[in-house]
Amino acid sequence: MTVSFGSGSGLPGKAFATYKPVWITGSELILGSGCDRAKTGGEFGLQTIVCIPLDNGVLELGSTAEIQQTPDLLNKIRVVFSFEGSRDFSGDPNSNPFPLFSTQLDNGGGSSTVTFSPYPDKNDDDHIDDFVHSDIEATVVRDNKRKKKRGRKLANGRKEPLNHVQAERLRREKLNMRFYALRATVPNVSKMDKASLLGDAICYINELKSRAENAIQMELIKLREEIARRNADSSVCRGGENASENETANIDVKIIDVKILGCDAMVRLESSKRNHPAARLMNAFMDLDVELNHASISVIHDLMIQQATVKMGSRTYTPDQLRAMLVSKIN
Repeated sequence: MTVSFGSGSGLPGKAFATYKPVWITGSELILGSGCDRAKTGGEFGLQTIVCIPLDNGVLELGSTAEIQQTPDLLNKIRVVFSFEGSRDFSGDPNSNPFPLFSTQLDNGGGSSTVTFSPYPDKNDDDHIDDFVHSDIEATVVRDNKRKKKRGRKLANGRKEPLNHVQAERLRREKLNMRFYALRATVPNVSKMDKASLLGDAICYINELKSRAENAIQMELIKLREEIARRNADSSVCRGGENASENETANIDVKIIDVKILGCDAMVRLESSKRNHPAARLMNAFMDLDVELNHASISVIHDLMIQQATVKMGSRTYTPDQLRAMLVSKIN
């Protein structure tokens, strides 16, 4: 981008009007400088803009790095661009009677604009040599600033990559260290060569696997035995509970009267109505193998009165025997 500036206009105009270098560092200062050209450079990444006045124009330099102004750096710029014939920076900038023109030099990383007079003077040849020298310097700087190619990061903090011989030696050292660790792990090593060591390691791994499987089987057997034992204990507990329930389920027999006449017997039973005494009496008759002829049941509040007439068959009982057997069967 080529722009012409009048005296006092923009950064180049201020440098030419005051004949003092204008040195701005930092993107914030560049964007706030009030110069449109400087703002454009700042938007494209320039961090340093320098305008140095000459006898016949202004040298403008730019850099993407933040460079602070030093007298030594100004002297180097004077030497590179051959300012020996220029006036001192404190001189009068209005002594040049010729109209000014400007052109732009592309220096790779930055750009330079030089304003000059159309009339030649005695130092024109020197200025041409300066432009060629500046182009060469910018090319060298641009080559030096080329980015490095991307690649793998070097291990162990090395600054230089290894050649194939060193890489192979390092790989063999790592492999040997792993074999040493494997040899320390395997308890029984038949031979010291690597093939035998790998075979012994495989056998040891298989042995550990079989041991683990056997241990798991033993644990399963123990668990099964424990479960069976707990089930047996719970069955015993349930049997005791059932027995206690049967004991609590006994019928409170108050009066049982038995009369026998030949093969016929009359039974009169008074008891509590709880726990189904009528059903129990019928079951008792069935167990004693007697035939029921007549039965009646009466309930008064909590009292149940049962009367039954039965006929004995193949077996005959005395009144005491029949009474005792009925009580045992009912309870």
